[in-house]
Amino acid sequence: MLLGGAGIGVSAQSAEPQAALRYAAYLCSAPIQAGAYAAHNGQPAHPAAWRHSEANHLTGSFLADTRTTIEAAYTRPRLAGWPEFQELLGDIIHECLSKDLAAEAAVELLETKHLAFIFNKHLMN
Repeated sequence: MLLGGAGIGVSAQSAEPQAALRYAAYLCSAPIQAGAYAAHNGQPAHPAAWRHSEANHLTGSFLADTRTTIEAAYTRPRLAGWPEFQELLGDIIHECLSKDLAAEAAVELLETKHLAFIFNKHLMN
């Protein structure tokens, strides 16, 4: 599993950086992550939220059922173009699983796209 997604930060241009920092800390706190965040379809980042009974009730036990996978996940690369590349690879895997693309053909496509990604995004820049 690849883990990556949205984050929160405080802009260096903020007129009220201390207030923004306090608000960011509030949003990331266990009570908010397990409560309001989960209640409004957010995927909490705080580990306590993944074990919280109300958050699991709200998500149909999604958090508890996937916690082991999240804890073992590999953080996605922060390379230019990675999200698009991951989507492309996902499309190939989906085609293999749902449209009878032979596994050997899928592997060949994945390898070809991987090499093209490395060449185009990193060796040419």
